[in-house]
Amino acid sequence: MVQSSNSEEGDEIRIRISPVFEENIRKLCEASMVGSIQTLRKLIEDDKDMVQSVLIFCSNDIEYPLHLNYNSPDELAPMVNALQQTPLHLASQNGDMEMVRVLLAKNTSTCLVRDFNGLIPLHHAVIGGHVEMVKELILARPRSMWTKLKNGQTVLHLCVEDNHLEVMKLLIEIFYLYHDEDFLDITDDNGNTILDMSLGLKRFEVRN
Repeated sequence: MVQSSNSEEGDEIRIRISPVFEENIRKLCEASMVGSIQTLRKLIEDDKDMVQSVLIFCSNDIEYPLHLNYNSPDELAPMVNALQQTPLHLASQNGDMEMVRVLLAKNTSTCLVRDFNGLIPLHHAVIGGHVEMVKELILARPRSMWTKLKNGQTVLHLCVEDNHLEVMKLLIEIFYLYHDEDFLDITDDNGNTILDMSLGLKRFEVRN
């Protein structure tokens, strides 16, 4: 399928992709791009291991940007790529609301899975400013709101940093519903509250 070998020039590692594996990549990517559910189901029925390998390979490869438009089986939901990202991470990052709903219907535990950078799917949705997606992810796993980044930042810090006022309003409303107003004053590892960050980044619209 995928083989690695040392070159004669030193320790350089070259990855060799077999023609069969490359053909599987092409078929799966083409089917996902046009939304051919029948083809995707046939590929998965024929070889589930092949689909898993292609998904992991493609999800971190620019040349083959895989976007599954498929109501995938349960075992696909917790899969991760080289960056420790699950399909839910990728769908949240890409703003794919339909896929997020499909994946959440299969498995909500991945809402709390951290990728290589310490981000959960909700963090990606907040960074992208996807208000409705943020609602869906929190509804699926409310405790995800309190999950901090590696640097101690919260979802509110992310809102300020990326200047997403609407997401900020939504999150504050939800925190108030949970009677956790103190969460707004939490500091990151540098001692910055969201107000400190707002002042430093000149995010005046977020402070109003």
